[in-house]
Amino acid sequence: MPRFSLILIGYCVTGFAAFFALVTMASRNDASFVSWLVNSLGLLYGTLLYVSGLAAFYISVRYSWRASTASQLAALIPFSLLPGFIGIVGLLHGYVSVFQILALSGTFPKPSDLHHAHATVLICPLVGLAFSLVSFAILAIAMVAKLPTQPLMPKSNDGG
Repeated sequence: MPRFSLILIGYCVTGFAAFFALVTMASRNDASFVSWLVNSLGLLYGTLLYVSGLAAFYISVRYSWRASTASQLAALIPFSLLPGFIGIVGLLHGYVSVFQILALSGTFPKPSDLHHAHATVLICPLVGLAFSLVSFAILAIAMVAKLPTQPLMPKSNDGG
């Protein structure tokens, strides 16, 4: 098996372990921001966003050094936007949950019933876009650095 795939598999396993450690820490302290963030994401989107964000960051850093041209780095831009796409899917899933709660209740539900679904709607795109922004910024900076430089004024050979 190639070395790159083993490193990526190890990185994803480390991402899962780190998120579960964050869940354990958040369950001990209910009043903290981290606890609210982890509970708002839930297990599904927390794991998906954390692992895809770390993988996008890893790929963008690794290929920033290995790529020789800016066009090779431009091919990785869709991969760097993957956490943002997962965040938008979480937004849609949260809205479906809100509408499901509204449809199943006979009267307008209490705000505490809608809290978790609205928190998912707000947090998933925010976390996904934060991970995507970091990976995209790394790729953009590396692309600018790899662009060929052109002289500002061409040298004339007419001697005069």
